[in-house]
Amino acid sequence: MAVHWKTCVQGIMESVFSSAKFDSLPELLLARVLEKDADVITWLRPGQNEFNITYNRGRHYVPDFVVETEQYFYIVEVKGEDKLNDADVIAKEKQAVKYCEDVSDWSYKSHKKEWRYVFIPSTKVQINSSFNTLAKRFMVTKN
Repeated sequence: MAVHWKTCVQGIMESVFSSAKFDSLPELLLARVLEKDADVITWLRPGQNEFNITYNRGRHYVPDFVVETEQYFYIVEVKGEDKLNDADVIAKEKQAVKYCEDVSDWSYKSHKKEWRYVFIPSTKVQINSSFNTLAKRFMVTKN
């Protein structure tokens, strides 16, 4: 039987919202990284209907995080190593990359920030990480 780790954290300062729920310890650790990183302007845990990203015949994908820096918007997914080759995870990644490309095309024409997709294996999130380093290392481009 799998144990699910869930917590709600209050008093968040850099997020769009003052509290957030996390499904895993690595997600909470990433939120802590985002909170202390000077390069992060703001971040959020998207709600069910904030993005229209679908995969596998209309299933709805909700990213773990959206992060804004001075230069980019990032859609960020944190996933356990046991899920890295999962067909649904791969399908979500493919659609998220396409979404970022499409939004970035519009953003470029409108003189707005580019969007990027970052897929971080959960063991790579450490409390002393910087978001910029994680984003550079785990950014996903067209497959």
